Amino acid sequence: MGLKASVEGVGRNSREAARVYLGWGLGPIPIPHGQKSPVLQGWPSLRLTETDLPRYFTNGENIGLLLGEASNGLMDTDLDCPEAVAVAAHILPTTLMSGREKSPRSHYWYLTAPLPKYRKFTDINGETILEIRGAGHQTVVPPSQHPEGDLYRWENDADFSKIEGGELEQLAKETATAALLRRIISGLGRRSAPNTKAYYHGIGGRTNSR
Repeated sequence: MGLKASVEGVGRNSREAARVYLGWGLGPIPIPHGQKSPVLQGWPSLRLTETDLPRYFTNGENIGLLLGEASNGLMDTDLDCPEAVAVAAHILPTTLMSGREKSPRSHYWYLTAPLPKYRKFTDINGETILEIRGAGHQTVVPPSQHPEGDLYRWENDADFSKIEGGELEQLAKETATAALLRRIISGLGRRSAPNTKAYYHGIGGRTNSR
């Protein structure tokens, strides 16, 4: 049974879902219901075991998965705009994906080695196109509820694909470039030619040690 079916099998029971994630070698952490950010002090260092779950999951909390070493090299490619979602299907390798009703297939999950650094690719107006999220970060997963009210969901029955960290960085850069082109062509991001050229020279993405 794949991860999608295993999590769906426990319904909205966050404690049992956390137990499923632990069984897959992943690091679940509690997040207040309907929120996206952890509130526990020192959460990046939290490493729960099965015996810890009743203490941390008591009343329908959301679940975040720790990324990087805490989940055996798990990385989340977070697609933050519709253009990135559209082009990613043609660039990123097939893998397990997650999303929600209002933002389907917006997260591509990979097991990587070596681990790439956190990277954030932005448009020149500062809008985020995509992120590579890893160590020091977490991502909210099913059966959690988004602040806007819709539920997170696993989108397909694939397993986590394995990929070299440098290759993931390069593919993310190509996805961000293609998303920007799609945005320009569609007229959603009008800008002058010099600014666009400058953007392409600097699209390597920003690193962040969070």
